[in-house]
Amino acid sequence: MNEEEIHLRRRTWPLKSSLVIAAAGLVLIVATAQAQQAGTPAASEDESDATNAANNPTTPKLTVETQDYWMPSVSGLGGRGGSSGLQRDIVPIRTFGIENLLHVILPVDTNPNSPGGTQTGLGGLEIYNLSTVKLHGTTYGAGPLVVLPTESGSNFGTQKWQAGIGGIAIDATKWGLLGGLFTYQHAFGRGTGAITQETTFQPFIHYNLHHGLYLRSTGLLVFNSGSGVKDIPVGLGFGKVWNFADGKTINFYMEPQYSVWRSGLGAPGWQLFTGVNFQFPVHLQFWGR
Repeated sequence: MNEEEIHLRRRTWPLKSSLVIAAAGLVLIVATAQAQQAGTPAASEDESDATNAANNPTTPKLTVETQDYWMPSVSGLGGRGGSSGLQRDIVPIRTFGIENLLHVILPVDTNPNSPGGTQTGLGGLEIYNLSTVKLHGTTYGAGPLVVLPTESGSNFGTQKWQAGIGGIAIDATKWGLLGGLFTYQHAFGRGTGAITQETTFQPFIHYNLHHGLYLRSTGLLVFNSGSGVKDIPVGLGFGKVWNFADGKTINFYMEPQYSVWRSGLGAPGWQLFTGVNFQFPVHLQFWGR
């Protein structure tokens, strides 16, 4: 295999990964629709509440979620593209009567800004906990955040420990969801990378249709002092939720996002956000009645 073929394979891998998620989601639509016809939908929740619960990051269910941001072209790199895959898991833990949601996020990035071409590797393992409370129908949560230096190399993060805070406020209504998730992290200690700070904010705007279908806008705002990437995207996409009588859910979604403002080397002009999550009625409890 010559150098040109290797470069071509590296450039097409991010597209293939997003297409795999999208194709898996479409297969999922057909397969689970047939299975759901034979099952009985959960009677304890109406359609809108069930769709909200499948999309709400404060739902106290074990959640396994795979996401991918495919970026066909980023700024300053001569047409190179990349992707950011995320394995996001949420573990609900009730302690002393307080609902906690432990988030564990492992990035798998295809970085177009690597010397010699595009490279794929692990990012830093992000863990944060949200202790939540519900007031007047709105759920609020906050808690500590830590990032472990699990990066495959300096091209995939600062390779330092990072600490910070996460917070959320989200309202579930009959028509959908409205809220946002905020994180802040600051690098410290030894490591090959620079001392960086990163702030993110992800709005949740969901509008429920019928039969588990919904519209969504969840563009992730990123401000990173280390890489210099600042990005404000706006998205509009769709999704489909399947609810089962035993409390499990399956949720597939796809959302094109356009950057209305961006700066820094490697900031995307537009990206395709795809994902699928599975929820299970598993709830841990410690030191409580």
